[in-house]
Amino acid sequence: MACAAAKGEEKGFMGTKYAVDSVDDVKFLPKLVVFDLDNTVWTPELYELYRMPEYGKDIKLFPAAKAALVELVKNPKWKGTKVAAASRTTCVDWAYKLMKKVEIVDGKTMADIFSFTEIYPTTKLKHFRALLKDSGIEYDDMIFFDDGRYNTDEIEE
Repeated sequence: MACAAAKGEEKGFMGTKYAVDSVDDVKFLPKLVVFDLDNTVWTPELYELYRMPEYGKDIKLFPAAKAALVELVKNPKWKGTKVAAASRTTCVDWAYKLMKKVEIVDGKTMADIFSFTEIYPTTKLKHFRALLKDSGIEYDDMIFFDDGRYNTDEIEE
């Protein structure tokens, strides 16, 4: 599996079969693109808030994360690729409610786009074991984006 930290060094990503300048140059696309939510797709992290956040007021998407999700929905090259969330948040209900409210493109929300969601406080290993089981997609056909190097290191092992 290819792993990439949203910030910092892209350990495990460059040099894989997915390391290219443009999706147009790719021969093999991942079958599953997995995103962490807090501080990777949106900010701030949900645990920092004291009430159910309102999208656009309390929570904002990172522009690059939104662009990636739009790309996954709109570019026909990604037609066979699924999208998943793997989040360790303790604010599980808030995350699911936000995913239903956050529109990405053409009336589609995050909840519409994400085929698999593993959102509960545990290790990323547990999330990925569940994603493997539920999706039937092997780890080598997944790519993972997370702001926490410790999470990508854990999965890469």
